[in-house]
Amino acid sequence: MLAVSGCGDDVDRLPDLEQSLTFTGAVTGHLTHGVNAREGTDSGSGQLTMTQCATSEVADLVLGDNGSDRVSHNYEATIVGDIRPGYRVALRLWTNQDNPAYRDPGQVHPLPTGMAVHLYLPDAPTIVDGVAVSTPTMVGGVSTDVPSTIMFDADRKGGTIDVWLNTYDRPREEWVNIAGRWRCG
Repeated sequence: MLAVSGCGDDVDRLPDLEQSLTFTGAVTGHLTHGVNAREGTDSGSGQLTMTQCATSEVADLVLGDNGSDRVSHNYEATIVGDIRPGYRVALRLWTNQDNPAYRDPGQVHPLPTGMAVHLYLPDAPTIVDGVAVSTPTMVGGVSTDVPSTIMFDADRKGGTIDVWLNTYDRPREEWVNIAGRWRCG
């Protein structure tokens, strides 16, 4: 299960972020609130414990004439919340900031356009050395068989999405549709 840990008491918690995401297909439910960070929490990129927006820079070696390094500027939005009682998921949107969907906020763009969209589902914990360990299962891979779209708001801390995820070309009854409004900050 995905859970916020080590963040102090509830007094330090920021208000949850309003969402309106509907999940249909192999996973069903409605996400209305994204679990927000708490004051003083160093969330960093790559966390699946709270709703957040993050940017990062990655040096890529460009194998061109001069072999120079290039820096990729990336954006990631993670939305964490319950889509039904006791069933917490994490939705992660990732793109390079040169991507038209990120560069042109307010415009609806088709997916895939160089974006990654992944949904992490809770697994039943397994016992390892007497300790319950849970690793989320990832559902990912934007289907190219059905049109999917994304739009970023002007502040790039929210937007709309309508995406079909099809992991490893599974049968259509195992696909997941996520549609609605999201907010990460």
